[in-house]
Amino acid sequence: QNENRQILGFEHLESIIASGPVPSAKAMKNHILRQVQDYQGSAGQSDDMTVVVVRVAEDLPLAI
Repeated sequence: QNENRQILGFEHLESIIASGPVPSAKAMKNHILRQVQDYQGSAGQSDDMTVVVVRVAEDLPLAI
């Protein structure tokens, strides 16, 4: 949540992900964490946070 006690919310998280870098999962993770910290401002972290980013290689066959 931010200084106004507003929760980031799923829609805002979706927009953060949509605007993120594509090159690597690490770059996306860093982008998400930076945007969340910017949203929090001086409020700081008020709850646990877990971020899992998976990059799917489009050219690999699916194993069934």
